[in-house]
Amino acid sequence: MAFKTWTSKLEYLLLLAILGIVFVKARVNLLFLLATFLIFDVGALGYLVSPKMGNYLYNLTHTFTLPLILSCSYLVGENVLGKMTLPIILVWLIHITIDRLLGWKLMPR
Repeated sequence: MAFKTWTSKLEYLLLLAILGIVFVKARVNLLFLLATFLIFDVGALGYLVSPKMGNYLYNLTHTFTLPLILSCSYLVGENVLGKMTLPIILVWLIHITIDRLLGWKLMPR
Protein backbone atom coordinates (compact mmCIF):
# COMPACT_ATOMS: atom_id res chain seq x y z
CA MET A 1 0.00 0.00 0.00
CA ALA A 2 1.42 3.39 -0.98
CA PHE A 3 2.40 5.81 1.78
CA LYS A 4 -0.20 8.35 0.66
CA THR A 5 -2.97 5.75 0.79
CA TRP A 6 -1.79 4.38 4.12
CA THR A 7 -1.61 7.78 5.82
CA SER A 8 -4.97 8.81 4.40
CA LYS A 9 -6.60 5.64 5.77
CA LEU A 10 -4.93 6.23 9.15
CA GLU A 11 -6.21 9.81 9.27
CA TYR A 12 -9.77 8.69 8.55
CA LEU A 13 -9.50 5.89 11.11
CA LEU A 14 -8.33 8.36 13.77
CA LEU A 15 -11.10 10.78 12.81
CA LEU A 16 -13.64 7.96 13.11
CA ALA A 17 -12.30 7.11 16.57
CA ILE A 18 -12.57 10.76 17.67
CA LEU A 19 -16.10 11.02 16.28
CA GLY A 20 -16.98 7.80 18.10
CA ILE A 21 -15.72 9.25 21.38
CA VAL A 22 -17.72 12.45 20.87
CA PHE A 23 -20.75 10.33 19.92
CA VAL A 24 -20.52 8.39 23.20
CA LYS A 25 -19.77 11.49 25.31
CA ALA A 26 -22.74 13.31 23.76
CA ARG A 27 -24.93 10.34 24.75
CA VAL A 28 -26.36 9.97 21.27
CA ASN A 29 -28.47 6.84 20.95
CA LEU A 30 -26.87 4.13 18.82
CA LEU A 31 -30.28 3.40 17.31
CA PHE A 32 -30.32 6.98 15.99
CA LEU A 33 -27.04 6.28 14.19
CA LEU A 34 -28.37 3.06 12.70
CA ALA A 35 -31.67 4.65 11.68
CA THR A 36 -30.17 7.72 10.02
CA PHE A 37 -26.82 6.51 8.67
CA LEU A 38 -27.97 6.06 5.07
CA ILE A 39 -30.05 9.25 4.88
CA PHE A 40 -27.06 11.09 3.45
CA ASP A 41 -27.08 8.77 0.45
CA VAL A 42 -30.45 10.16 -0.63
CA GLY A 43 -28.50 12.41 -3.01
CA ALA A 44 -27.98 9.32 -5.16
CA LEU A 45 -31.60 9.73 -6.24
CA GLY A 46 -30.29 12.53 -8.45
CA TYR A 47 -28.98 9.81 -10.77
CA LEU A 48 -32.60 9.17 -11.72
CA VAL A 49 -32.57 12.64 -13.29
CA SER A 50 -29.10 12.56 -14.84
CA PRO A 51 -25.53 11.50 -14.06
CA LYS A 52 -24.54 15.16 -13.66
CA MET A 53 -27.34 15.79 -11.15
CA GLY A 54 -26.49 12.58 -9.29
CA ASN A 55 -22.82 13.55 -9.02
CA TYR A 56 -23.74 17.03 -7.81
CA LEU A 57 -26.17 15.85 -5.12
CA TYR A 58 -23.90 13.01 -4.00
CA ASN A 59 -20.95 15.38 -3.68
CA LEU A 60 -23.07 17.95 -1.85
CA THR A 61 -23.90 15.44 0.89
CA HIS A 62 -20.47 13.79 0.96
CA THR A 63 -18.13 16.72 1.50
CA PHE A 64 -17.08 17.76 4.97
CA THR A 65 -18.04 21.38 4.21
CA LEU A 66 -21.74 21.38 5.11
CA PRO A 67 -21.49 19.39 8.36
CA LEU A 68 -18.52 21.52 9.44
CA ILE A 69 -20.46 24.73 8.77
CA LEU A 70 -23.34 23.25 10.77
CA SER A 71 -20.83 22.35 13.53
CA CYS A 72 -19.59 25.95 13.70
CA SER A 73 -23.18 27.15 13.90
CA TYR A 74 -23.82 24.67 16.72
CA LEU A 75 -20.70 25.74 18.62
CA VAL A 76 -21.59 29.44 18.54
CA GLY A 77 -25.05 28.67 19.86
CA GLU A 78 -27.18 28.75 16.72
CA ASN A 79 -28.78 25.32 17.06
CA VAL A 80 -30.68 25.50 13.79
CA LEU A 81 -32.09 22.01 14.29
CA GLY A 82 -32.61 22.30 18.03
CA LYS A 83 -31.49 19.41 20.21
CA MET A 84 -31.03 17.20 17.13
CA THR A 85 -28.24 19.38 15.71
CA LEU A 86 -25.32 17.55 17.35
CA PRO A 87 -26.57 14.00 16.66
CA ILE A 88 -27.20 14.84 12.99
CA ILE A 89 -23.76 16.45 12.64
CA LEU A 90 -22.08 13.42 14.21
CA VAL A 91 -23.92 10.87 12.07
CA TRP A 92 -23.18 12.91 8.94
CA LEU A 93 -19.47 13.17 9.75
CA ILE A 94 -19.29 9.47 10.68
CA HIS A 95 -20.99 8.58 7.38
CA ILE A 96 -18.54 10.63 5.30
CA THR A 97 -15.55 9.34 7.25
CA ILE A 98 -16.55 5.69 6.79
CA ASP A 99 -17.09 6.29 3.08
CA ARG A 100 -13.59 7.78 2.79
CA LEU A 101 -12.10 4.99 4.89
CA LEU A 102 -13.61 2.48 2.46
CA GLY A 103 -12.05 4.40 -0.44
CA TRP A 104 -15.26 5.95 -1.75
CA LYS A 105 -14.37 9.39 -2.99
CA LEU A 106 -16.40 12.20 -4.47
CA MET A 107 -18.00 11.71 -7.88
CA PRO A 108 -17.10 11.06 -10.57
CA ARG A 109 -14.75 8.37 -9.32
